[in-house]
Amino acid sequence: IIAIFIKISTCSMKSILPITFFFFFFVVNGFAQEVALHTKSKKAIAFYKEAGSFIHRRQYPEAVEVLQKALKKDAKFSEAHFRIASCYEKLRNPKLALKHYQELAVLDHIEKRFTKTLLYIARLEFKGGNYSAAEDFSRKYLESTGRGEKDDQEARDLLHSAVWAQEKMTHPLDFNPHPLPTTVNAFSMQYFPVLTADQASIIFTARKGKGNSDEENIYISRINDKGEWQSPKSISSKINTWENEGTSSISADGRTLIFTKCSDREGFGSCDLYISYKVGEEWTKPKNLGSAINSTAWESQPSLSADGRTLYFVSNRKGGFGKRDIWVSKMGDDGQWQQARNLGSDINSLYDDIGPFIHANGQTLYFSSDRFPGFGGFDLYASEKEGERWANPQNLGYPINTHDDQVSFFVSLDGKTAYYSVDQRMEVDGVGSQLYEVALPEEVSVKRRSDFVSGKVFDAKTKRPLGATVELYDLNKDSKIAQVQADEVSGEYLMVLSEGSSYALYVNKKGYLFQSLSFDYENQNDEWSSVKLDVYLKPLTVGEAVPLNNIFFAIDSYLLDDKSKTELKKVVNFMELNPKLRVEIGGHTDDVGSSSYNQKLSEQRAKAVYEFLLKAGIASGQLEYKGFGKEKPFVKNSSEVNRQKNRRIEFKVL
Repeated sequence: IIAIFIKISTCSMKSILPITFFFFFFVVNGFAQEVALHTKSKKAIAFYKEAGSFIHRRQYPEAVEVLQKALKKDAKFSEAHFRIASCYEKLRNPKLALKHYQELAVLDHIEKRFTKTLLYIARLEFKGGNYSAAEDFSRKYLESTGRGEKDDQEARDLLHSAVWAQEKMTHPLDFNPHPLPTTVNAFSMQYFPVLTADQASIIFTARKGKGNSDEENIYISRINDKGEWQSPKSISSKINTWENEGTSSISADGRTLIFTKCSDREGFGSCDLYISYKVGEEWTKPKNLGSAINSTAWESQPSLSADGRTLYFVSNRKGGFGKRDIWVSKMGDDGQWQQARNLGSDINSLYDDIGPFIHANGQTLYFSSDRFPGFGGFDLYASEKEGERWANPQNLGYPINTHDDQVSFFVSLDGKTAYYSVDQRMEVDGVGSQLYEVALPEEVSVKRRSDFVSGKVFDAKTKRPLGATVELYDLNKDSKIAQVQADEVSGEYLMVLSEGSSYALYVNKKGYLFQSLSFDYENQNDEWSSVKLDVYLKPLTVGEAVPLNNIFFAIDSYLLDDKSKTELKKVVNFMELNPKLRVEIGGHTDDVGSSSYNQKLSEQRAKAVYEFLLKAGIASGQLEYKGFGKEKPFVKNSSEVNRQKNRRIEFKVL
């Protein structure tokens, strides 16, 4: 038996399911073997053979037409029912395919040759969401004769999923999506939406026509001061061309875009991933991400981490676990993407695993899969990162998942709202799709929420914008978890902060004193709000000083807290990069206690930092330390918040 597989794909793989058609020939020594046909009508046989010629030329509508004539001559003509059902599957008409498989199944002369009909019915009923019927026909197939082990496994999977889906439907989630305004849903097809962290811009792929032959382009819609979405516009003439530009992903600050481009001369395979940066208000010329990411196979459906330095994507390259797998690459300290690696069996299965979305918290991964058990098409799953591993993916349940395909899924920073696309049958022809928004049920909402700090970086003297580096460190783990660049034209930056840790934020630029900021997100309540914070970097000139906001001591103690290591190592690195620099480490206290007590404590704390730097290898000639007690408050000691600001270590250029 020869099976012919036909796969339809586009740049974004909007036709997500490989459309697989089965057409059977009985072959002996290279020639079609004559088999006994279950009809005595010569005219029906003639029509049947004529249909075979049309099928050979893939003229399926014509084949259906003559097969219908054959069935008019003999309504119980088994082979004609089987052949017309196969044609309807090729024409993507599962309802009529199912109708003829069902008519074949009830014929009293069903034999070994048509045993698979029961499996085909189970498969179509399952994909149509008729789980009870799928369960029934899966059982009937497994009780029949003339089966194969591979088909038996599919039948067992269908049976398990049909029972599982029926049980899940008895516990539906509170899920009430609604389409975005028609100003956004302005095309025949729009899909794979992504948003910037401030939720002020939505970017998506769209087609103006209804068919897969129409080119894909990337569009952006922005929200105005009234909270209304504006008409979408082409994201950039440098990005959208006459070729297909498909699924995209954008960093949280809206300044790094990775997207799919197909049939490009610079490409490695059928579809590759490209990158573009926003400088000021203009996007740079897209650049192929190179062989570390792209291969001679198909790459698409990218998802960038919030800081734009970790990339998840889909590829059907060799070395995976299934048909299409999710892969990942990280950007090295040199700014180059590292060789992509398979995300592993924690996430990838023997089936298709596609459409990844990494939440801004960097710990929650959403993706789609047609694995079993499921609801019939592609279902949405979520997994939480646990150290270097991913937890067992969880199906998001009903009615988020149905027998239709659920593929694109984007969850807002706070984890409360999701955006995705929904296919719908067009009145004329083809399938359209619209963008939807929905409040996520508590059962599937993001467990580790995020917010962001944003603003601009300026030169403290000239007040001109600076293109500085902004780094985020987890103080509890003493590790850098994100890095972004402030725009060199506007000075704008945006950094995502996630619930569950204390953070140090460092703003650096050569020729300037670095600035440290402190954020404690270990115990947050529901009243989250973004932080707007402009940063003014001081030039490396004599007399300039900055507080070291992430140096911590126990109360009434000069012993350095472990969380101070991150900042202390940052100071060490800064001194090593500036070996001619001389600085003073100054200790300051609030006004609680006597002057002598505060003077002594401030000196001891400054000395503790001084000694740490000496042990780290900084030359003594570069360092001095001094205690100022409560004599030089940064702000008035009028509240506990202000007193905390006054209890500080300062870093001053000598």
